Amino acid sequence: MNLFITGTDTDAGKTYVTRLLLDALKQSGIQAAGFKPFCCGGRQDSILLHQGSAEGPGFTLEEINPIWLKTPASPFTAALIENRNLDFAGLRRSLDNLTSRVDHVLIEGAGGWEVPLAPGYTLADYAQEIGWPVLVVVNNRLGALNHTILTVKNIQARGSSAQAWC
Repeated sequence: MNLFITGTDTDAGKTYVTRLLLDALKQSGIQAAGFKPFCCGGRQDSILLHQGSAEGPGFTLEEINPIWLKTPASPFTAALIENRNLDFAGLRRSLDNLTSRVDHVLIEGAGGWEVPLAPGYTLADYAQEIGWPVLVVVNNRLGALNHTILTVKNIQARGSSAQAWC
């Protein structure tokens, strides 16, 4: 069960849900790893995924979270502010490394579905290239229904499948 986990926006609960899924897989005896390709601002989300990933393969925090930008903004904006280039080919190698070492990988996105990563390239584009089913995490607040419908329609328009919403 490789899965891409996105949210309707920042602080929707992606890390919480991803960690619950990792813990459930671990309790079932299934080796799984969380993957947080982009982390902006504090690194606590990546640390939680690292702690929840399978212990056998001995992952480093950098394997779970290859791109950490200290600026709390979209990856594109944070990279501009920090004068860094994002290595998308390196991200693919990192993901391939994880998938070769465990049964399941759960990718946690950054922010919402259409957060910019580079000029003309969004998290949705990245997820579409990977091609895994998508789980949408929804923050239970005013406007959540609208955000959810817009996100799911965009996922479907890209030819991907939204497996569930929570």
